[in-house]
Order: sequence, then structure tokens, then C-alpha cells
Amino acid sequence: DYLSIDVEGGELDILADFDLQAYGVRVLSVENPGHLPAIRDEMQARDYRLVEFLGVDEIYCSAPVLARARTT
Repeated sequence: DYLSIDVEGGELDILADFDLQAYGVRVLSVENPGHLPAIRDEMQARDYRLVEFLGVDEIYCSAPVLARARTT
């Protein structure tokens, strides 16, 4: 359900090659100290939404899970 990506600069490369759907990732944190928009764009293209900042980490939730949470 949860994945944390913190690899000191290789986060976007990992996201490009990792099949989040195949592993059922609903929520993930991605280290993004420079708040690079490319990470946010990649996550949005995969139907994940930014829900929180925790220091240098950005927390994303899959849009379908987020929609269900808002209706309950």
C-alpha cells in the first residue's frame, strides 16, 4: 500500500521505471528537496495527487483512493 522513495537524487529515474499499479501502491513519499516539478508532473500523469509536504518529502495518494476517502 505504501512506498517510500529516498535515493539521493535518483527518484525520478525510479519513478519512470517502477510500475506502481502492479504493486498496488496507494500512498507514497518521494524525497524532492528541490521541489522539482518533474516529479509532481510524473505523479500526476500516473493519477496520483500531492497531498502533503513533510520537510523534503512529498506525499502522494492515488486519485481513486483519495476520492473514496473524501466520500466516507
